[in-house]
Amino acid sequence: VFALEHDNQGNEWVFQFGQGISVWEKEKNAFSHYTQDNVDWLPSVRFFDAKRDANGHIWVATLDGVVLEINPSDRTAQSHAISFDDSEDKSGRVYGLSVASDGGIYAAAYNGLHHWSPSSGQFELMISQQHIAQILGAPEPLRHVLSDSMGRVWLSTRNGLMLLDQKKLTRMAFMERGQAL
Repeated sequence: VFALEHDNQGNEWVFQFGQGISVWEKEKNAFSHYTQDNVDWLPSVRFFDAKRDANGHIWVATLDGVVLEINPSDRTAQSHAISFDDSEDKSGRVYGLSVASDGGIYAAAYNGLHHWSPSSGQFELMISQQHIAQILGAPEPLRHVLSDSMGRVWLSTRNGLMLLDQKKLTRMAFMERGQAL
């Protein structure tokens, strides 16, 4: 199980890597299961993260260059592709998601930070691995993203933390024990 989320009806969504989606149905007190064999809206089952937006839709990161937008009410989904190099499969991996207060969705991916804009209806690459290399010294896959209440976007890699604030990307350094502020 790589991700958990709940919907507005109190059902719990369980995203099982390689296995599909199981939904604990509150009213039935039982699970419903969704796989590529029994629904046509599931292009990938390589899930990594899930977040619910203000409209109650559940956004799901996959390792196949796709972010799913699931409508729990009618049990359908829309696939949204991120741009990546088709010749390098891992460049399409999406590891983390964050829902911004303006309704935008951020996707932390192997090849950088992607942003979903409700007005454009698509994901666009905002920060590439080349940008990350300029800040961290090497191209690093993004592992997680957090859009905070002040409109800043926090980005993590295996080798560092960055902050995107007012279109400026900065490496965040940690203080060593005993250092003065």
